[in-house]
Amino acid sequence: MDNVEVTAASGNSEKSGVMVWTTSMTNTMLGFLADLVAKGKRTSSGFRETHLKQCAVVLNEQFKLAITFDQVRNHLKKWRKIWVRVVNLKNLSGAIWDEDTCTIRLSEEHYAGHCMTHKPDAPFLNNPIEHYHAMATIFGTTGAKGLEMISFLLTLMMRRMVRSTRHRKLVSLLTPKDHQKIRPRW
Repeated sequence: MDNVEVTAASGNSEKSGVMVWTTSMTNTMLGFLADLVAKGKRTSSGFRETHLKQCAVVLNEQFKLAITFDQVRNHLKKWRKIWVRVVNLKNLSGAIWDEDTCTIRLSEEHYAGHCMTHKPDAPFLNNPIEHYHAMATIFGTTGAKGLEMISFLLTLMMRRMVRSTRHRKLVSLLTPKDHQKIRPRW
């Protein structure tokens, strides 16, 4: 996925160029940012610009490059998108999470059906997920709003199911003519 070296595009400007991240560069970046999270340095809205600049300095020293904090930010966005996809796939119906290998497992039939309509998901299913632990450290605690929303929606659905059940019991006691008069209140 990230196995290619950094190449430069044609142009005179020092900033012009194509940045291609190698696996070792990604490991360094995610490891550095995971350490910041472990130290409690990340804010609720993400990393500060100074943290991204520090990460760029570490990468530049280690790989002898000229990486900017914007490039670090963009690469972090890429991994955030991957994390969101992984979380959604873990919640997929029929998916089994293998903690030992960091793999989302699907049966062959389920896998074939899902990948037929969701081709970009294929690399994340039945294969170990690259950098899973670092992503979990960096992004794992930022999904609270989503979980609160899910909790709210589940509560709302349960209330409606209770009302619906009450309505069905009431309707079953009435004659067919009475069914037309009574409608649920939701």
